[in-house]
Amino acid sequence: MRPVSEKQKLKSGTKCIICLQQAEQHHPLKYAGRQIDEISVPLCYYHHRGNFGTIFKDAEKKSEIKSIEENLEYLIKTYPKYDWKQRLIYLKG
Repeated sequence: MRPVSEKQKLKSGTKCIICLQQAEQHHPLKYAGRQIDEISVPLCYYHHRGNFGTIFKDAEKKSEIKSIEENLEYLIKTYPKYDWKQRLIYLKG
């Protein structure tokens, strides 16, 4: 995993989106087999790595929904080959 810039940390926040504890940055979106570095979501240590080193499925889903909702226009413009709106409908359904 590549380091997250201070600017990105300030943009996304420092509190976990699930339990509001101190958080580390998680990159929930992937495109062409690589994580999208410009988009990150704060998750606490427990929700990010608590399940024997892997992220909980519920936390993964919530972080992906939040990141797509907040950055939908950017994603459509920058990564046009992927149907982000359909992915959001699928995750919420």
